[in-house]
Amino acid sequence: MDKDFEHVDQDAEVEKVMHQIRENVRKRRLGYDFPAASAKDPGYCPNKSISCSYDVQKVLDDINSNWDITNDNYYISSHRLVLGKFLVKGRELVHGEVCRYIDPQISRQIEFNANLVKIINEMVKKIYELEEIIRNLEKNNK
Repeated sequence: MDKDFEHVDQDAEVEKVMHQIRENVRKRRLGYDFPAASAKDPGYCPNKSISCSYDVQKVLDDINSNWDITNDNYYISSHRLVLGKFLVKGRELVHGEVCRYIDPQISRQIEFNANLVKIINEMVKKIYELEEIIRNLEKNNK
């Protein structure tokens, strides 16, 4: 009985890895340069010479880490020993049909989110650059 559960866990892990590979290939094909992983690091600020306020930093971290709404945590299984395989196959069929209609919308939303994150990061960077220029001008005028 333990081998059955081990087999299910391995199948789930393989499906998860394959999903991630497919997603990476899709992103490369689309030619999108998604936000860098460094944006997920604590203390990320578009302009390292100027420290962001805590609230702005918290929102930026949240935006940079949550733009991809793909659900990678879902995997189909059953606790039933006899009917389990049939239930899993049935659920996989239904899941595949639902994904056929939903995945294109999710992909479009992810692309939209990624583009917005890029724009927001660039705007924040420009704002900090302009603030620095203003500070330097105020210093020079004193």
